[in-house]
Amino acid sequence: MHVFNIIIGFLLQIYIFEKQFIVSLLSTIICFLCLNIKNKRISAYLTLLISMTCLSAIHIYRMITDYGNWTLDINVILMINVCKYTSVAFCYYDSDREEKFLTDYMKKQ
Repeated sequence: MHVFNIIIGFLLQIYIFEKQFIVSLLSTIICFLCLNIKNKRISAYLTLLISMTCLSAIHIYRMITDYGNWTLDINVILMINVCKYTSVAFCYYDSDREEKFLTDYMKKQ
């Protein structure tokens, strides 16, 4: 079922965003590769840095090429993806923390 959802999601992005779909796909692949780094702390912050850099670059490109107009472009998807990628990365980082570094809220969970 997951493969079906992934395929449908990618096809919808291709239909809506056409060539800009590549940006979303590349940022997804790069952030996934960052999560495979052994040090989870570096992995989390690197994922945040890369996803925000990609989003910022697309925002700046958009401001240069089409300032003031409204069109549906890949910025929408990238803003959501930044939240998703960083959430996953920091949850992965927090999953391996020692007991003495956990907050009271983390211990309740």
